[in-house]
Amino acid sequence: MHVMEMLSLKGKVALVTGGAGKYGKPMVEALAEAGATVFTASRTLETNEEYAASLREKGLNVFAESYDMGSEESIVALKDRLVAAYGKVDILVNNAGITKDGLLMRMKESDWDAVLTTNLKSVFLFVKALQRTLMKSGAGRIINMSSIVGLSGNLGQANYSAS
Repeated sequence: MHVMEMLSLKGKVALVTGGAGKYGKPMVEALAEAGATVFTASRTLETNEEYAASLREKGLNVFAESYDMGSEESIVALKDRLVAAYGKVDILVNNAGITKDGLLMRMKESDWDAVLTTNLKSVFLFVKALQRTLMKSGAGRIINMSSIVGLSGNLGQANYSAS
């Protein structure tokens, strides 16, 4: 039996950043199949909405949202929309991540900033924005995804390893 088949998340509200990406999709689907209402959030609404719509066609409660990774105001506004609609958020999965590889001596500062903003700053901003809501739920959970590259490093990924 699949673990998520044993776990009921009926009545729970989950937010997955980077939910329409390679690693986010299995998480979104597992949470929704366990009964949660899931919001998949990313920078681009169109692709995210296509993915969410395909899951709604299968009878799953999945909805798309978008936000600006580096904007506290944007992330707070997203939290406010979810709380206004559902009264709470029970699960936060910080999964959004990007790479912009290059040797450090040739890396553009904008590539460094983009990776750190997406992979690290957005985690801080989401936890900060949602911490009270998660605590009030009585069973709030935060899941922060990371990469093994943070432990071992990779050639051309100083920014990614740092994040």
